[in-house]
This record gives sequence, C-alpha cells and structure tokens, in this order.
Amino acid sequence: MKISHALLFALLALPLPALADDDLFAATPHAWREDAEDKRLPKTRIGQALSAAPKNPACGRVVGSLLAALAEAAPYFHKRDENLPVFNVFTAPMSSDKFPAGDYLTHMLHRAMIDGKVPEGWLQVAKELKTRLKAPIDLARLAYAVDGAQLTDSIYFTLDAFVQRYAAEVELAPSIAQDSAMERFQDRYLDRDVSWFGLTLLDIHKEAPRKIKGVEVDDKPSYFATLAQVKPASQADALFGRRGPEPIRIRVKLAAEQYLDLKKAVVSGKYLVRGRIFSFKRGDGKPSSPPLEVEIRDALLFEDHDWSGYRGFASQEDVLACPELCVNDLSPLGLQQQQGIGARDGFSH
Repeated sequence: MKISHALLFALLALPLPALADDDLFAATPHAWREDAEDKRLPKTRIGQALSAAPKNPACGRVVGSLLAALAEAAPYFHKRDENLPVFNVFTAPMSSDKFPAGDYLTHMLHRAMIDGKVPEGWLQVAKELKTRLKAPIDLARLAYAVDGAQLTDSIYFTLDAFVQRYAAEVELAPSIAQDSAMERFQDRYLDRDVSWFGLTLLDIHKEAPRKIKGVEVDDKPSYFATLAQVKPASQADALFGRRGPEPIRIRVKLAAEQYLDLKKAVVSGKYLVRGRIFSFKRGDGKPSSPPLEVEIRDALLFEDHDWSGYRGFASQEDVLACPELCVNDLSPLGLQQQQGIGARDGFSH
C-alpha cells in the first residue's frame, strides 16, 4: 500500500503545509539550541537504557519502540525548521501522563540534531533488541543516523509537492510561455536535497565507466536504480478495463556506499530515495511515456515500510511491566510527581 502525502504527515505528527509557500522548500538552516530536557535525557532511566539493553523483555520492547521510531525518522532529518518526524505509531500505544513516550522520542531526535549524529551505543542496543525481541528497527536507517545523517533541504519538499508545483507553474502556463516557465522551474527546484518515499522499485543495474573517445572518464562503474511513483487506477479505468497513465519515473544514480544491501532489494517493493535532484524532463506525450522523468544523484536507498494500521510494538501492558524504566523523569514536574512533593530533583546538580 502506498503511503499518501497526507498520511505520511499524520504518521510524522507534522502539519500538512500550504504548498503555495515557497519558503517551506528553502534550505534555511535552523539553529538548534539545547534545552533543559535535552540535557536531562542521557541521565534519565530511558536515556541510560538506550546505551545498555534492558534484560526485562517489556522494557526491551519500550526501548525498541523508541529506537524504531528514531530509525524511521532518520532519512527525513532536514534543515528547514524544528519540526522533526515523530513516528507516533510507535509511541502512542505506550504513552500516558505517567510515561510520556513521545516526549522521550522528541528529545532523542533533538540530541541527534544537536550532536549531528546518533550515539554508536544506541545502534548496538538496537541490534541486540532486534535479534532478541524481533524489534521492528530498520538498522540501515539507524546506522545512517549514527554516521551523521545528511540533512535534506526541507521535509515538506515531497515528490507530490514537486509534481503539484510543476503542474501549477509549467503545465498551466500558456503555450508561448512554456519554455520560459520550464527554465524558471528548473532554476527554482533543481539541485535540492530531498527524501522521496513510496516509490516502487523497477530495477537496479550497473553501467560501465563512461568513455570519451576511448578514454575512461569514471574510475569505476556506476549503479542506477529505476523507480516509479505508481498511482492506483481510477474508477473509470477500472470500470472500462483501460490502462491508466504511465507513472512518474525516477532514475537514481546510487552513491558508492549504501546502508541497504542492494542485492537483497526486491523489484516491486517500496523504497525511499534520499539524494539530490539533478535533472528532469517531460514525457513525449506517447501512451508509453511517463509524464515526468526525474534524475536524482548521490542517492541512498532505504526500504519504505508501510505502518498504516500498525498497532505498535510496545503497549501499556509493557509500560506497567517495566516500572524500573517507565517513569516520567525527563521533566522536573514529572520527577517531582514520581518522588513526592518536596523530594530533591536528582538531576539538579
């Protein structure tokens, strides 16, 4: 099942932006500043468990859920603003007033942005929990975050947004202005770092080093992936048995080093591409021609998981079975409620 633009932002707990706002696509760097909760996180019980896997299976599922949400978010880290992707499909089932799991995830994300990477110890814990408890953690995404995830320009610059802008700024231009409209569009939207999701893999192939007059230009062969944004058939197409329009096609020049084992990639599977928009062109109007072909370079490929309908890995029962970790010790108020009025805040010194 393809995750729609609106559903993705629901999963990320982010507002769906107004696409008319050009600034939403800009790469203006957001200045991250450490707040009190960011400083407290490593000292909390959850913070300590992120670097030393708990033996209690219930606690393991709680920590595994937080790491799974962090891993899913990593390819979407961006420069634009403080809105980070919170996959609440993992945190909501185990959250309560006594244990605000979403707050812990938020400050885990903050630490990743402030430090420029995720701690190596978190990846080791994730590997253990995935092996021991089958935690749904994407280790490739988490390893990418540990190495220091490269920030995209804007989380709001999705493929759907790109297509909507193209339709509004180029396709609706008068015939006599099409060429100039296309030039303006290219100047405005090419050379952007993006993370595009929900793409169907068509193939991965190797191309020999380029040659000019018999001289090799590249030292090594290049690897390319071909993906498509496949839309479901319309009701009219299904009713009359017609073939729907060709999907938008994405040609991806892959970076030399990948976190995903590309030999295990599955044709027709869903993937996320993180890279830089290099070029695009319109189709030639023939029935077999895609409406748009986009080329992305220096790209990483990640599996794109469908979490729609997922009920979470950890539950309220796990929280109750893990009193040694699941306390609200992230905020002074929560710690005071846990310790009792007048008790000393153990993090205040």
